[in-house]
Amino acid sequence: MHDIGELLSMIETIIGDELEKSHVPGLAVGIVQGDKLAFVKCHGYTDVEGKIPITPATAFHWASISKLFTCIGIFQQWEENKFKLNDPVNHYLSKGKLLRKKQSWPEVTFEHLLTHTAGIGELRRGADLFRKGFRLLTYDEKPVPPLSTLHDLPLHLSSPAGKKYAYSNIGGSLLGFLTEIFSGEDFQAYMIQRVLDPLGMVHSDFDNSDRVNDRLARGYKYKKGTLQLAKPWHNIIKPSGGLVTPLDDMVKFAACLLRKGKFDGKQLLKPETLDLIWTPHYWAHESLKETDAIGYIFRIQQLNGKKILWHTGGMSGFTATLDLIPGDGVALLTEANLGESLHSRITFRLRHRILKVLTGATDAFDPSRYQPDTTWWPDIKGHYGGYPGWLSNTRVIVNGIDFKVQEKDGHLVLSSLFGEHKNGTVLYPTADPLVYEYPRGDAGDIDYTSSIGFTRSQKTGKVIEMSIGDMDKLRKNPGWRTFRFTISMLVIIAVTTLSLLAILDLFTR
Repeated sequence: MHDIGELLSMIETIIGDELEKSHVPGLAVGIVQGDKLAFVKCHGYTDVEGKIPITPATAFHWASISKLFTCIGIFQQWEENKFKLNDPVNHYLSKGKLLRKKQSWPEVTFEHLLTHTAGIGELRRGADLFRKGFRLLTYDEKPVPPLSTLHDLPLHLSSPAGKKYAYSNIGGSLLGFLTEIFSGEDFQAYMIQRVLDPLGMVHSDFDNSDRVNDRLARGYKYKKGTLQLAKPWHNIIKPSGGLVTPLDDMVKFAACLLRKGKFDGKQLLKPETLDLIWTPHYWAHESLKETDAIGYIFRIQQLNGKKILWHTGGMSGFTATLDLIPGDGVALLTEANLGESLHSRITFRLRHRILKVLTGATDAFDPSRYQPDTTWWPDIKGHYGGYPGWLSNTRVIVNGIDFKVQEKDGHLVLSSLFGEHKNGTVLYPTADPLVYEYPRGDAGDIDYTSSIGFTRSQKTGKVIEMSIGDMDKLRKNPGWRTFRFTISMLVIIAVTTLSLLAILDLFTR
């Protein structure tokens, strides 16, 4: 990689370009090299009304990036031999057992929790949709309830452990609760004592407190053409989303990771433990293992041959990203006080574009590189949808619910009920006849292409699965099992019922 100094002009231009497109009130971007900020850019206000400027000392909510810290905490306990990664989690829970629908389902292990494959959904149960804060959040200023208020309750699994990837905030929080059990300390106190303070992150906490309150940015949303204060919330599931920290402090965490767990003479984790955490443990398709995978909590990506370890975060009024390029000893940090959906976030787009500069990646795409091998097309074509367990399918549902692959004009075309593929996406062949790619037209995307992989059954040799997005696996379905078919039947039933009622009304007059 070039020296950061040679790239600053390009990075400044990218930030300026994205700021012109955004309504973000405040933003901070930092690039860490070694143990220091090699580049920092602060823009806007921590408080728009008071015109208080953003600085590296301004504290932001980092949301799901909290899970990286929780990962460090639970692995400290693992290094102390408190548990094994393949241990059933229920062995350590006196209450709040993880309940399987069938005895044939595997027991949930720590490895399942660490790879989001435990079968835990976005909510503990469907009824929590109707609870204020879904039992996961609190909106008032009273003390945040302890983790036990959630994790002492039984949890019915949505799907069998190990069957599929399903990002779960509850699962991430459970890792923090287990840290409490092993250490005998409150999670928040443990993290201050064993992670934050040893790194000198003295202006950081897992909840609003005296450590952060005097420097905390206000969160905003952009609605109806104006910036408005976002409704503040506090995470009951602090291990999954409670972290509040300024850029100045987060630099120390990033530097510690780049130095394999060591910072200022203190060793948070052994280097070999971090190597284990940063090894791929789950991926959606075997051919994509090296480009998109998850280690333990940390996401793993390859860009222009460089390994990137990353996570993002978003909550009411805030978004953030953290990326490590360990081979170059560089980290990228972004934070903003504007709540936005994932792909429209300024932090997400900045992350993508700046990483391309740091890794030397390009947006080149040649759709004619490979000639299509149509041998598998008859078997690939068809309908695909999520595996059973709707609470663990929420992200599949949001991305389109129901997916279809068909042949049009000599190409395979992927479509969905809504979302990115609503109007049909042409899939271009790769060297592997069961892996396809399509170009991403937006410069704010991390890759110039995204990959779609198809998996064959080891028993029958037939295509049974499609990988889509980064981690999701969808099963191939007969037409009658699709959401499209269900909707069509409901429409037919409704029309038929109304017609019969109209006929009956004529005969009874």
